Amino acid sequence: MKKALLFLVFSIGILINGNTQELSSAGMFSLGSRSTISLFNHYGSGVGTGAGGQFRIQLSNRVNTEWYLDYISSDAEGIVGRKDLHIGWSVFYYYLKNNSTSEKLLQPFFEVGHCFDHTFVNEIGTDNFLERWSSAVQFGTGISFNLTPRLDFSSKVQYMIHLGSDIAAEIDDDGHDHHHVTLSKNSGVDLEGHILVTLSMNYKIGKLWGRN
Repeated sequence: MKKALLFLVFSIGILINGNTQELSSAGMFSLGSRSTISLFNHYGSGVGTGAGGQFRIQLSNRVNTEWYLDYISSDAEGIVGRKDLHIGWSVFYYYLKNNSTSEKLLQPFFEVGHCFDHTFVNEIGTDNFLERWSSAVQFGTGISFNLTPRLDFSSKVQYMIHLGSDIAAEIDDDGHDHHHVTLSKNSGVDLEGHILVTLSMNYKIGKLWGRN
């Protein structure tokens, strides 16, 4: 996890140092809401859906940060339920040189980030459950549609890799409509992770520093 955090800090430094000439958007503070879809989960079925919120603090025209909270729930075959709480942050890099301000209609970006993840997995209708805290890193790409210079609609796709333990569920079917669910914690890096699709609306309130 330390190596992942050092990589993110190093990436931010490179992006900021490479974009000191464009500062007109530096300091912009935004608030927004989001909806998130998990395209697959750890049990091979079901689609996770959730909602949350975020705020953004822009460091330069081409570098933005997002601080967010997501709550996502899913179930497998109506037998096993899963709830994930993500609390984290991301760095956006608007990679088109001449398309980096909110006056432009479209702003594509690359994204890297880190989050803390609380997971609760249970056999639905029983007291059989496990929960845990871990952390994860994510990377992806997206695009912002600037409906006005103050209001944008953003969509993005991310891949999230867990850095700590995760919870696995094994469902045994005896063939007579009876199921036995075994829950266990797995430690280490979970390369399967999550594919997340996030849609958000964001409003630019004003600058924390510099001129509006």
